[in-house]
Amino acid sequence: MQPAKTETSLISQKITVGPLPPASEFSAYEKTCKGAAERILTLAENSQKHVYDLRMKALTNQAEELDLKHGTIHKAMVYSFVLCLIFLVTSAWLIYSGHEIIGTVFSVPAFVAVLRYYLGGLLSKRK
Repeated sequence: MQPAKTETSLISQKITVGPLPPASEFSAYEKTCKGAAERILTLAENSQKHVYDLRMKALTNQAEELDLKHGTIHKAMVYSFVLCLIFLVTSAWLIYSGHEIIGTVFSVPAFVAVLRYYLGGLLSKRK
């Protein structure tokens, strides 16, 4: 019986990640074309600056959106509070002036709004 022939091969692959080539290739670029290394460094610096500027712009836009959203929510809360207070004061005045049924009916939206706000907060915390 003859021994089985085996063949072994070795495959090598080199992968570089990033704007700069490895140091060995970097010096080869400079030897091939004077000033190539400086141009590669400038290209890498400009690329990094561009990525940085894009990220800063995105963060600035997000911060502005949050500020706008916060301001809108704050205004809505103030207006809701004032409206609720108007309903309660009007309701108290109606009840005091002898219109108990109308005053009670008029106070319901204020109490419903307050209950909905607090119960809504409790329900959203449970989820």
